Amino acid sequence: MNAASKKIVRIMLVDDSPIIRLGVRRVIASQGDLAICCETDTIAGALATIRTSSVDLAIVESSLGTEDGLELIRQLREIKPRLRVLVFTLDERALSAEPAFRAGADGYVTKKEAPDRLIHAIREVLAGRKYASQRLPPK
Repeated sequence: MNAASKKIVRIMLVDDSPIIRLGVRRVIASQGDLAICCETDTIAGALATIRTSSVDLAIVESSLGTEDGLELIRQLREIKPRLRVLVFTLDERALSAEPAFRAGADGYVTKKEAPDRLIHAIREVLAGRKYASQRLPPK
């Protein structure tokens, strides 16, 4: 396969922190086959975007200010059941990861991970495998 025919994975980024979105954009831009195609900081924005955009993966903060990122994951799954969802959060408690997976997340990675671990988590989820951050304490 030549470079021109290589499929670009389209990613929606949902996080209420502009600085985090900037950092994630820069990390993902370093990968030739991954691209942030849209981003938002609210559930309403994410739902409007998912209905009108072709997205392969959603990276979602589990806590969007006063909004519930887990509810967003459930709604994304209803709209696009085949969409891959990766939770990207500050919460390093194993007890917080379990509800995310029950809501439909394919992966759970903390914001304290190194950038290459975020890319690894993205690739694991895109390959159809579940991913849990190495920073989560054992149960």
